[in-house]
Amino acid sequence: MPLARLRRLAFFLVALAPSVCASQDSVGGEPWANPADPLEILSRAAGMAAVLPCCEPREYLLWEIARAQARAGAGPTGVKTLLGVTFEDTGEAPGDFTRERAIAEVAVEWAIRGDAPGALTALERLTRAVLRQEGIARMVKALAGTGQTDAARPLIALLNDSGARAEAFADLAVGLAAAGRRAEAGAALADALRAARATPAEGVPPYVLSSDADWWHARALTSVAVAQARLGAVPAALKTVGEIPGGDLRRAVALRRVARVQAEAGDVAGALRT
Repeated sequence: MPLARLRRLAFFLVALAPSVCASQDSVGGEPWANPADPLEILSRAAGMAAVLPCCEPREYLLWEIARAQARAGAGPTGVKTLLGVTFEDTGEAPGDFTRERAIAEVAVEWAIRGDAPGALTALERLTRAVLRQEGIARMVKALAGTGQTDAARPLIALLNDSGARAEAFADLAVGLAAAGRRAEAGAALADALRAARATPAEGVPPYVLSSDADWWHARALTSVAVAQARLGAVPAALKTVGEIPGGDLRRAVALRRVARVQAEAGDVAGALRT
């Protein structure tokens, strides 16, 4: 088979697999021989991708296959797919950094499917602390956003700096409020605000320049203010915005985000006042 056609077919199979997960009786009106196995489709796509000669399309395609495998409920298979890929060094990042970033993305998909402890084992094997921490933060946000707040909550303690914890508690609060657990959401918001206020004292994580301490503090407080607005506590959100350091521009950015939340909630007049 010509390589160009092989590449197109592999991409088609990756796009097809999610539809099989969603509707496992037929595709295009025709029944599947094994309708409950989208992973078989992805396995065939991975075999096709592995023989492609060009590094960039092959790497990108296998990355997408690994994410799709995790979405189909096979997180360990997705990680295994990536461990078998040799990512090329680029001017932006070495190849092993790119692979670990891809594994972190797969771990988030894995966690959403109900196995956060298993997904954490994938993050723990990463050699770069920054990618482990980013992965945990993204996992909290994804779990809270999909209603899995009880799975998200214990992960926050694994975050090493208060700014990241502030954002995670804010994400948790929004998820709890969406589930109707308003009292717990309020407590999570209080935790978020305490963490955000502690950020200057604790300093910044290693991957943030010390000269950007005000930016890191502002980012944490902005996340809290937006979460407060999402829970309907606009006066509290505006008070939090007032604590943001670094001048009017950073506060203006936060106010714009708060106003957007108000407008999305139907309070256009309030958004204009903000």
